[in-house]
Amino acid sequence: MPKPYPFIFSSTSELEMRQLYADLQPGDRVEMIHHIKIGFREHDTRTVGTVMKKERRQCGIDSGFARNWDDKYWFDYLVLRKDDGELTWLTMDEYTQLKRLEPLST
Repeated sequence: MPKPYPFIFSSTSELEMRQLYADLQPGDRVEMIHHIKIGFREHDTRTVGTVMKKERRQCGIDSGFARNWDDKYWFDYLVLRKDDGELTWLTMDEYTQLKRLEPLST
């Protein structure tokens, strides 16, 4: 039996996630877990890295949701440097769990 949708990761509210996102600074180490549902299949992806940049981007009408009066909508992004040096761009949404981690010891 598939999990109910939307999937709730923990007791962390969306407001707490947004506050954590707002408080992030470059150099903070985070873990981001995305819940993904495709058809009847669901899985989670986990990404750990150091925040390089956070930003809000405006997107066009290539997707059919969250439209604004000008057919634009906004996404919050994190750019992370993973432990192997790879840069990755991650989108925050209502199915994302974000955790602040302790910095790596050198």
